[in-house]
Amino acid sequence: MNRKHVFQENEQIIGKISRKVFVKMLEIASDFDLNNGGIFDARSSAINIWCSPEDKPSDFSLSIVKGALNYPREFLATIYGHLNLEKDDEVILYLVVRNYARRDYAQMQLDNSEISCDQYLHQKQLSKQGTEPEWEWAKQKTQWLIDLAKKEQVIFVVDPLRNLAKLVKNIIQSLLIFLKERPDLVIANGGGVVVPFCFFSRIFSKKIIFIESFSRVNKPSLSGKLLSSIVDILIVQWKPLQKFYKKAIYGGCIF
Repeated sequence: MNRKHVFQENEQIIGKISRKVFVKMLEIASDFDLNNGGIFDARSSAINIWCSPEDKPSDFSLSIVKGALNYPREFLATIYGHLNLEKDDEVILYLVVRNYARRDYAQMQLDNSEISCDQYLHQKQLSKQGTEPEWEWAKQKTQWLIDLAKKEQVIFVVDPLRNLAKLVKNIIQSLLIFLKERPDLVIANGGGVVVPFCFFSRIFSKKIIFIESFSRVNKPSLSGKLLSSIVDILIVQWKPLQKFYKKAIYGGCIF
């Protein structure tokens, strides 16, 4: 009889998926990496989930700072994939929540005599087991990855990252994808990876909707500046950005 692999205490089994879907989940998480403005950190068989100031559990009241990362992020949960020994092509997904920020803040409060030992131990236990809103939020993010991996056709291209060689490769990839897919409408969001594809769309007289990144609150992105004159509709998710784009539409929080 095969034994269940225990990764962490308080872990929960959240589903079973095919190995192919799990590989796609890892790829998508890598594309939405926390150092590229996303909230994921993909490893070989695990995906870490991080909070951002704009995207976090309802009860997460602590400050989220940048630290050594490119964006303000705070670790909260991990998705583990474990191959089902009874089915070769099936992966069992486990989720564990660990709010280290809660634990560290409680330690600071204890050191400053702001809370009692009992209160500290309670917060420490909460940080290990997770709260209901934290679990709910982490499960929503996990389900989003699963749904995208199962239902969406995901095509990955090189992110230019202001690198000439990568830009050339992205242009070639974008053109080949465009000629194959022949979209009537293109909806683009965020980073520079979408810029060449949008320009090809304009050359072929296709409709383009550009949604400025949610992380752009007070200043427009370079992608937005480059595409603002060629898109049909430009949507910003923060009102301060409207002054930078003449035809911008305020759409509120979209994603």
